[in-house]
Amino acid sequence: MTKYLHVTFGSKAVLQNIRNTYSNRTLLMAQDERDALRYQLIELTDHEDTVFAAPTTYTIMEEYGDTQDIRGWMHWTFITLNDMERDNFLRQWHNWTTHDVANRHGWLSTRLLKVANSHDFVFLETWQRREDYFNWTVTNQASIQNLTGNASHYNLRENNYHFAALTN
Repeated sequence: MTKYLHVTFGSKAVLQNIRNTYSNRTLLMAQDERDALRYQLIELTDHEDTVFAAPTTYTIMEEYGDTQDIRGWMHWTFITLNDMERDNFLRQWHNWTTHDVANRHGWLSTRLLKVANSHDFVFLETWQRREDYFNWTVTNQASIQNLTGNASHYNLRENNYHFAALTN
């Protein structure tokens, strides 16, 4: 069965209103660590449709670890791959995930996401704590280091979110 991850962005007040309106759905709110005023609402579901008016919808291609829900601290890595690069890169990503990341201290899950009809992929990693991820990256991020920097044509970008404490 195909699973989807729908996200939308906005202010805390607007997204909280959406959560309240659709309280029958599991909508998770997270805050951008670089911009305290930027929030995202996340829905993990088996349905291709969503209640979001302007969503970004990802198809979950692969997932490892505790994937029943989304919890913990989130690290998002966005990358653009052309058709010729995709298969080889995804094979390397699979090996990297199953050998280098899985079972590391504090690691919860990794998901490979794809935007429909595009060359854009996302790696969503969840960790128990922010510190667990950064302690791991000090020695173990070599697998994607060659994709970064000014000479990169992969359009690699990263962002971090933590779940927002909310009241209904």
